[in-house]
Amino acid sequence: MELAGLWVGFLISASTGKSLSLEDFRNMEEKVQDMMRALQGLTEDERKEVLSCLTECLSRDEQLQDLQQRVSDVLRSGELQIEGPAFLFISSLFNAAGIFVEVRAEAIWDVLDAMTELSEERQLVAEVLEKGTLPLLKNKVESILKQDWREQPQDVGCDPQARTLYALYVVVSTLLQLGEKPDTGCS
Repeated sequence: MELAGLWVGFLISASTGKSLSLEDFRNMEEKVQDMMRALQGLTEDERKEVLSCLTECLSRDEQLQDLQQRVSDVLRSGELQIEGPAFLFISSLFNAAGIFVEVRAEAIWDVLDAMTELSEERQLVAEVLEKGTLPLLKNKVESILKQDWREQPQDVGCDPQARTLYALYVVVSTLLQLGEKPDTGCS
């Protein structure tokens, strides 16, 4: 299944009236892991820039909307937009040779999309990030998601709470990965 439509599988199941099973939860986890793998190719400077921009998006709706528009434009054109204050952020969608990395752009688009799903929760994430307790939040959200899916399969497309928890999981997982030091392979 493509990374491009992180929500697609869930929306399809919602439109067909099927509920999500524990297997669907595992698929969701795999999709988030695919996103994380797509972002592993970022340099340390790119990671810092993307983390900085995403962190700013937690408290500034206009920044989030602007980045979504810019990433959408790049996804459509595959070309680097040279102007604008988010140039370094947008340039992270390309490799060192200047070649568009679609899977990376799709992963970043999905994170921005998940952020739009959050409203008051974005402020909570910003506070938790500032306190340094993001791993605890991720563990809590993951635990709730697993428990909910075991007890009663969720129809994410129709259940606002399930959508919010899923979006929170995506955002927190991404912020955590971007905040980690890249593995250089040296001990």
